[in-house]
Amino acid sequence: MSKTKEEKVARNGKIGKTLAVVIGGLYLVKMLKGKKAVKK
Repeated sequence: MSKTKEEKVARNGKIGKTLAVVIGGLYLVKMLKGKKAVKK
């Protein structure tokens, strides 16, 4: 039981990290686009 629990936590951790990276990337793209728009 503890093994499956650990596997679940590891899987959730990977998913969480991936989501954080994706959201962070989208946020950076928005910031860069916003700065470019302001310059124009």
